Amino acid sequence: MLVRRTTKASNPPNPSKLTTTPLDREPALKRAPVPLLPVVLLICCGVAASRLLPGTAPGGLLTSTPADILPRPSPVELSLAEQSSSLAAGGTLQPELQSLLQGDLRCRSWCLDRADPSASPRSRPPQIDTCFARCLAHPEVMGFLPALEASGALPEPSGRKVLFAAWYAEGERGAEGHDKDQLSKPDTSFISTLRRSHPGCTVAVLTDQATQIDLPADVRLFRFTIDRSKLGRNPYANYYQYLAQIAFMKQLAAEGLEHSTDVVFLDMDALVVDSIAEVFGQGAQFDYGLTLSDATDMPVNIGIQFVPRGRYGSAIAFLQDVIAIYPFNSTFTAGQEALTDLLGFKDDPEEVLSRVNISVQEGRTCQQVGGRTVCLFTCMRYNYCHVDQSCCTDPARLPVSLTSFDDLAAARVKVLHFVGHRKKALPLVHRAFMAGGAEGAYKALSILPHALSDYDKIDLAALEKTLLGPSQPLADL
Repeated sequence: MLVRRTTKASNPPNPSKLTTTPLDREPALKRAPVPLLPVVLLICCGVAASRLLPGTAPGGLLTSTPADILPRPSPVELSLAEQSSSLAAGGTLQPELQSLLQGDLRCRSWCLDRADPSASPRSRPPQIDTCFARCLAHPEVMGFLPALEASGALPEPSGRKVLFAAWYAEGERGAEGHDKDQLSKPDTSFISTLRRSHPGCTVAVLTDQATQIDLPADVRLFRFTIDRSKLGRNPYANYYQYLAQIAFMKQLAAEGLEHSTDVVFLDMDALVVDSIAEVFGQGAQFDYGLTLSDATDMPVNIGIQFVPRGRYGSAIAFLQDVIAIYPFNSTFTAGQEALTDLLGFKDDPEEVLSRVNISVQEGRTCQQVGGRTVCLFTCMRYNYCHVDQSCCTDPARLPVSLTSFDDLAAARVKVLHFVGHRKKALPLVHRAFMAGGAEGAYKALSILPHALSDYDKIDLAALEKTLLGPSQPLADL
């Protein structure tokens, strides 16, 4: 157990009140001495049995043991079953313990669910205790949501223009970030979502020299020449994306937009359901912005990136530093691995978790990288992946995820990122957003399943009927 159990020590006798028996007087009845060893063994056996056999039948040895002999657990130490039973019976908790119990019980339940069922009774408790300690020690478990609610939105700047630019290119080997098993064609729902959440914004799509994609007439299309034979879900995917972003910022600077326009690079499978102009508030004293998660093996996700106005030159220099250490011998996550290395997060989980905590408490965490200021914003608000995805939380370690409508709304989640099998639900959430705004999107997210196996059998039409009614059928994918 994380908290030691203690018994109330009896008060020492007061010497002034002690009575003595004169040596020359014998007591009326002389009692035989009680052997201590059997009594101690009996008590110890009773305590051990009470821990190992909590379900002993009434009338047995344990139930007949006087209540004041065995130490009673504190409220924080109550098991999940005992706590549920107490509350069901109308019991109440001390106010100062309620916040502790929420994290305590959640961590205990989470660790019990993940304990190795084949472990012996002797080895299982230490496994659970280790898991429990790590769970409670994590900065997000006990304080993430309250801190996220309290951190609030940064002041939204006035007189600034925001340009959103998405990268999509198919090349000869497929498309990075596009899973044809989930979507039959590139989804451009992000555009109408941006029109609603950011009225008056500019939207652009960056692509290669030959990819065909249907776009509204008011969306700017920028084409860049690349080696299409190398493009796909391989190390070159993010490499060409970075090159396109560099060329795009140079183009904007040439058009005279550098000092009037903030740039947001985002994936096409990300829906921005609420204004993120706040990121550029407080003078936007940074050169490049990214999002940070607690997934210590891949803490930086490039589903959304921020470049304040007037900082294009520094942003370009930062991306050039990323390209200079680009790991071409890696996988399609090479672009994120390069960022992790450049930011000094590689093989340093404690540094990641510390920075995650700062990003929640203070709204951002910043550092100097090659003379440029890079700020990291929390994924939970600005790059949210529904439940067990690395750009949100690490499901193997952390039992915290914003899944209910109340939690999503309280945390003011801004950007919803549909990665992997969750792309299948993007059209549904988009329609819910268009019908009911951010709250509609939160309601849709709160009823979606979590695991890949559940998505294989998901009935989107039924879910949509629940959310929007039968008069608005889901558009064909």
